[in-house]
Formats: sequence, structure tokens, C-alpha cells
Amino acid sequence: MIEPLTDEEITKYENGHACCFGCKKWFDMEGQPPLMEYTCDDCGGLVIMPMRISTYWLYKLIGEGGMGHVYLAQQKEDPKLYAIKIADVVDGDDFRYNCLLNEGEIYMGFSHPNIPEAYNAGHKIGLAFLIMDFEPGENLEEFMCNPENFPLSESLLITWMSQLVDALKYMISQGYIYRDMKPQNLVVDGERIVITDMGLAMHMEHGNDIDEDNFVGSPWYLPPERIEAEQEDIRSDIYSLGMVMFMAAAGFSYFDEPDHMRVLDMHIYPERTPAKDLFADMSDAFAAIIDKCIARFPDDRYQTYEELEADIKAFKASLSVAS
Repeated sequence: MIEPLTDEEITKYENGHACCFGCKKWFDMEGQPPLMEYTCDDCGGLVIMPMRISTYWLYKLIGEGGMGHVYLAQQKEDPKLYAIKIADVVDGDDFRYNCLLNEGEIYMGFSHPNIPEAYNAGHKIGLAFLIMDFEPGENLEEFMCNPENFPLSESLLITWMSQLVDALKYMISQGYIYRDMKPQNLVVDGERIVITDMGLAMHMEHGNDIDEDNFVGSPWYLPPERIEAEQEDIRSDIYSLGMVMFMAAAGFSYFDEPDHMRVLDMHIYPERTPAKDLFADMSDAFAAIIDKCIARFPDDRYQTYEELEADIKAFKASLSVAS
């Protein structure tokens, strides 16, 4: 559990100091560039020069990816923790810069219990930023790397899946498809799961807009439509969701292949191996849901979230009877 900063610690940031996250030693860093990383002379730990955006102090790196870095942040006299995403580029014409500003615009129009609330987006000293709630827990990829978390019960898996479907259905009601369902973008905390990172979300009106210069996404969870530069819709998100849930159940990807290009070819191949043939411990009912989600062709998948929800509800009911 991350403890909030004290007002005394934030005052030190205001006075140009930074703290080592290893030995907790404070350093006078006045005049150093914000968010620069240094090595502690005493313990070799990480020291980050804090940065202030509006009333928020960014002071600890908590995530990073192809689009940018995410920092823990806090305001003085307020124990609430925030997550602030910073794009890695200062070029206003760069895909990643505009992607983050677009993400902020989308986030601030949403209000759903499984989507973090966002408060502001803009740019400072040329850096695009997004201020949003900090979500406790760990991303699903990190969670899956801990062998102590296995095996996961299908009761927990279907609880997570139900929440994700509800969040995706809400996004559709606002006119958006998500387009980036992958373990790194899902934060789990007990039975709660949260969707993060709206950088690739797209309005349904633009679902067939193809930017071949910026082909993005994690290969193991991409829908065939994107690989073949075809129109995406909710069935594309359902496909990616099915791939994620298989991985969460089995502990390995449905296409368990390290070569990215080989994985892309496997998504396009018309045949699908039944999920239960790949992971025998999966129940028939849960495997049937996964198989329908990840069908090669969109017309063979669930056509609506309501249809998927009906099967999830029936599966939950069967688990209740069995217990």
C-alpha cells in the first residue's frame, strides 16, 4: 500500500529537494530539470526530481509504456493520490503527443466505476499531460507474473469479465470503442478490475479510419480486423477481451508464440483451437464463452454486449448452484 506524502515532505519538494525511494535520504536538487532520474550515492536507489503541474506534485514513477510515463502525484494538504501521465515527446505533431491529449478528452467525458476519473489534460513546458485518479492494485500483467496468484478461480475471472463488459458497454453508449484491451491496461485489486489507458480509443464514427503509419497494439490481443486494416467495432473489443481472459485463466497466451509477426499470422488464420484443448482445466461453460469471443470472423462472435452478458450471467448462476 502506498502511503501519501506529508505536508512537510511536499514542502521539501517546493524548496527544491528530492527523496531517494530506497533509503529515504533527501537531496538538494534545486535547479535540476524536473523528472530527471538520478542514482542515490548511499544506497544506489532511484531519485527523481519532482515536477509541479498546477497544484500537483509528480514525484514517483509508477508506470511506463510506448506512449509515455505515469507518475504518482499529490496536492498539498490533500492525502488523495493521483496518477499523471506524461507523453515522452514534445513534438505537437507526434502521434503520441496528440494521442495523450485525445485520451484526456475521452476520459473526462466518462463516469463509470471501472474507469478512472480524469480531472485535467493539457501541456506544460511542451509536455502533454493527463491528470487522473490513482488506482490501487497492480496491472494484470504484473499480477500474472506472481505464481502465488495461481490458479485463479473461474468465479473471480467471470467477476472481472463482467465488470470489463459493463465498462466497454458504457463506452459504446458514449460512442467509443476501446481498442487496447491487454493485461498491462487492466488494474486489479481483489475482485475489482479497472480499465486504464484510453490512448487508442476511437469514436464509432471513425472505426474504419486506418492509419497504416501508426499500427499499434499488443500482438497477442489484436483483433484480426486491425491486422488486415478492416473496420473495427464492438466485436473487435470482444475478441481482445476473450484473448485477455484466456491468458488470465491459463497463465499463458492463446497464441503462445514469442515471434510477433508469427502471432499476427495466427490471428488471421481461419481455424481456432478450442480453448479447453489448450487449457484442460478450464470448464466447458467458461471455454464456450472464450471460444465465441475469439472466433476468427466478427459475425461468429457475440454481436452485442447484452448477448455476452447473458452468457456471463448464466455461467455465474451455474457457479452459485455448484457451490
